[in-house]
Amino acid sequence: MSNPRYLQPGSQHATTRRCVDGKPLFIPHSLVVQIILYAIGYQQQRFPGIHLYAASYNTNHKHDGLRDDQVESRLPEFYQHLHSMIAKALNAHWGRGGSFWLS
Repeated sequence: MSNPRYLQPGSQHATTRRCVDGKPLFIPHSLVVQIILYAIGYQQQRFPGIHLYAASYNTNHKHDGLRDDQVESRLPEFYQHLHSMIAKALNAHWGRGGSFWLS
């Protein structure tokens, strides 16, 4: 097992995450946009030290740019809740179940 990553306070992060099997689950639709914006806003209220300054959602993957100003980083917890919230809402929207994100 590898050592855990050290997440330095004030550091910037760029992340990418893909949908399972390359499925186009981020199809531009007003409800999809509302779900994503709500999830981001809700999680940023829960984690005030994490600042999302860039987000790009393509049809089958996403890119984020953020800064973590917390003394003890909660970035993994932020992403766990954000990704879970988006997956549950969009799976319900598209009438599907199972995995949403590629591991």
